[in-house]
Amino acid sequence: MAVLPNYAYGNQHNLYNLQQQQEKKKKEHTVEVYGDVKDSFTQAYLKAFVTVMDKDSNVIDTMTTRGRGKRLFYFTRVPARPATYIIKAECDGYETKCINHTIKYIARNKEFSFPSLLLKKKFNQDVALDDVVVTGTKVKLAYRGDTLVFNASAFNVPDGSMLDALIRQMPGAEMKSNGDIYVNGKKIDYLLLNGKDFFKGKNQVMLDNLPYYTVKELKVYDRSSEKSRLMGKEMEKKDYVMDVALKREYSRGYIANMEAAGGSEDRYLARLFGLYYTDNSRISVFGNLNNTNETRRPGSQGDWTPSNSPQGQKTTRQVGVDFNTSSKSQMIRERGNVTVAWDNTHDLTHSSQENFASTGNIFGRSISDSRSDNH
Repeated sequence: MAVLPNYAYGNQHNLYNLQQQQEKKKKEHTVEVYGDVKDSFTQAYLKAFVTVMDKDSNVIDTMTTRGRGKRLFYFTRVPARPATYIIKAECDGYETKCINHTIKYIARNKEFSFPSLLLKKKFNQDVALDDVVVTGTKVKLAYRGDTLVFNASAFNVPDGSMLDALIRQMPGAEMKSNGDIYVNGKKIDYLLLNGKDFFKGKNQVMLDNLPYYTVKELKVYDRSSEKSRLMGKEMEKKDYVMDVALKREYSRGYIANMEAAGGSEDRYLARLFGLYYTDNSRISVFGNLNNTNETRRPGSQGDWTPSNSPQGQKTTRQVGVDFNTSSKSQMIRERGNVTVAWDNTHDLTHSSQENFASTGNIFGRSISDSRSDNH
């Protein structure tokens, strides 16, 4: 009797097992599953490589989407039993994506549709750019509740300018040649400095003397009167005010500026302004002396009003003091201001006339010399 070698017996045994597995697979009932792969933005069908795996990431089948025309699908068969599958899609130029899908019931269904895989395009992270200049843009104005706030640093104001030049650039703001300010068509009643009165009713003092670079922001709002604030209810009409808030570095210290000029015909001009302030107190003085008659300035719309210039030679002298002090609790406050002004106008008029008559011409000459003082 012939005896088979051990290695031959083992090969026959493996062959037998393989045949059994193939026969079992043929007898195992399967169902068809299919799906598609699309661009996540355009929803266009993509020709992608698809891998179908079981829940343990064991590969069941791989294929490439195919079809007719623009509609592309992938197809495969899986055992006809409830299971969870992992579907992975890969496509050039797109990010790889995986989804999970569970078949819960088979029943008499012969095919199942898997959800679409939506792929996002890849963006190249290594992009060489030319030189780039980044320019920051500051917000010029914004609303904080009912308060309109202008950011002073967002405006390009020439060096040496005062507050009036800043206000002329603000959107919706208009300043008349006499110092009256309008915001969105409504007249500003008072100018405030850090929330406190400043030469109340004399806006021109701050407009002409406060350097623009000290200003942080300008706030426009309706302020209740002092009587209304004390009573806790509105007793009087609110004032429409513009509150000039100084930068932190200028909230303690002093500011001073002066101007002097001379000309022909004994013309002269001198101006002085000084301001000392702390968190709870402030004192300011100003003086103005000139005989130039010229108090006019170009308006924001290019207007010029020579008719407002006085007749004759006017000498103007002004001196003013303003103080404001309060306790840290703001419960005790003292404030006041005084302005002394006197004007002298000298009007000298020479006139000559000639009347023509048949008997001869008649000549006439007159001189008018008047002086007036206003204290």
